[in-house]
Amino acid sequence: MRILQIIPNLPSVSCGVGDYARLLSENLAGEHAISSQFLVPLQTGSPSHHPAPPSGYHYAASSGASLLESLETLYPDIDAVVLQFSPYGYQQRGIPFGLLKALQALLHRHPGLTLHTMFHELYATGPITTSAFWLGFLQKQIIRRLARLSHRRFTNRSLYARWIESVSPQHSSPVAAIPVFSNLGEALRPPLPSSRPAAMTLFRSGLRSEVDWETLQPHWEAAQVSQIHFIGRGNDLNPPPGFPLTVINHGHLPASQVTSLLQQTRLGYLDYYPGYLGKSGIFAAYAAHGIPTLLKKDAASTEDGLQKGMHYTLVESTAIPLPALNALSAHALTWYAPHSLHATTNLYAAALQP
Repeated sequence: MRILQIIPNLPSVSCGVGDYARLLSENLAGEHAISSQFLVPLQTGSPSHHPAPPSGYHYAASSGASLLESLETLYPDIDAVVLQFSPYGYQQRGIPFGLLKALQALLHRHPGLTLHTMFHELYATGPITTSAFWLGFLQKQIIRRLARLSHRRFTNRSLYARWIESVSPQHSSPVAAIPVFSNLGEALRPPLPSSRPAAMTLFRSGLRSEVDWETLQPHWEAAQVSQIHFIGRGNDLNPPPGFPLTVINHGHLPASQVTSLLQQTRLGYLDYYPGYLGKSGIFAAYAAHGIPTLLKKDAASTEDGLQKGMHYTLVESTAIPLPALNALSAHALTWYAPHSLHATTNLYAAALQP
């Protein structure tokens, strides 16, 4: 079987969606003999103004007519389309009507072709006085039409799945809610946190504000941490003078090196809202390596099978001693297994080859 995946950026660009699609394609090919090509709609400039894409990747201008022309060119070599959808990835204001119109026209011309959409993001929200309110209104229109147009639908949050189903009640198939897998590798049998090096890991992209070292201190002390790995582009992590831990600023690293560091980590920190953990690539990486995760924020309710105190802990909670972190590690691995890269690949393959 041959599929075309539509993605917002090449995987070489800092793009979790692009990496998600690439890893998925590799597993689909290796485990199910489903080959992938990729189409990248460009938000700026014509395809001729961009470096030549790698083999198997194609550019298209983002207008509906240009996208349809590219889709028609690729149509003889594909059996299905997989859309990796994130509104702002395809249009600066998050309203890619050109993409929607091109897909509508393609499926109208070729009724035997199926569309499978992964909704990585939904719509913007905000008060009626803000642009987010009006953009969100238009984004909802696009998502509603994509949900009805798609043969199968996937998303990374159960809350998203319920909303998509509510706006497409006549659809014959439910929305599959499957949290994202790790783009940074997986550990089949990771060592217990208590037997790992005394390290804690933070990611630049996982910080939304300055680190409050004072509130973190009881947790790193309980975990007997002596050094911090800081990963990602941007400014270095600079704790206050006299800081008792060794901080190693790695900058940007290849995924293979990040995987190696995660296997040597006994505690991870993430400034992220618990209700959105299912769509967090960093949390997926922590869970896939059995790393107990410390979160800055609390939530009124939990989603996607996650429970506070079982799959993660909070900065404001009582610090967990090192031996007890082993239980969080085991629970995180158990939670992750049903949506690992292998499990996600099987889900897509079943939808593509019913």
